[in-house]
Amino acid sequence: MKIEIKSLVKEYKQGDQTISALKKVNLTITSGEFYSITGRSGSGKTTLLNIVAGLTTPTSGNVLLDGKDIFTLSDSALSLYRNATIGCVMQQHSVLANLTVLDNVRLPFHLAKREGDSAKEAYRLLSLMGIEDLAKRMPKRLSGGQIKRVVIARALINKPMLLLADEPTGDLDSHTTKEIMQTLKTVASEGTAILMVTHDHDANEYASTHFSMNDGALKRLS
Repeated sequence: MKIEIKSLVKEYKQGDQTISALKKVNLTITSGEFYSITGRSGSGKTTLLNIVAGLTTPTSGNVLLDGKDIFTLSDSALSLYRNATIGCVMQQHSVLANLTVLDNVRLPFHLAKREGDSAKEAYRLLSLMGIEDLAKRMPKRLSGGQIKRVVIARALINKPMLLLADEPTGDLDSHTTKEIMQTLKTVASEGTAILMVTHDHDANEYASTHFSMNDGALKRLS
């Protein structure tokens, strides 16, 4: 799997002004790599993730999945791309209060026709996240760190090629941050590419490739 981000530009109109959220961003994402992007709030990091996820349309440029631009896909094909190819852990993601932990994790599996045992895979992921004992619990009885683990497990249920993670350790203590980041590093070692944006120095250290973003411009650091 290869996702190529080419000359990506995103502009917004604000009155008579044009705001540039992304300025000709280029990035190639390959299987099993763990990428992190740091930068100030408002620098364009979340905008980039939303475009790669197919949730926001760029002003110009391309997001190519194995050579095909995702923004040339039909609405149904783009939805399938998001469901089958991309796993998302966004800042505003939450769990459904009326479903158990297990059913929250299983839900994306059943949004498209596919074969397999969703419960078995969900239990495997909950075990990977260290919360398999919470499978039958309702979300209102979970801590913030436990909910974050459920969200990550849900994002992985369809074995995505790419996991997009927007501040996955935000508001978590250092112990929980370490556990979650070690798990994400394991996920990358098993072949899923991870693109993470973070302000957390400790989380950033787990990535293998580091970038910074400033005023919409992406720069490789290491």
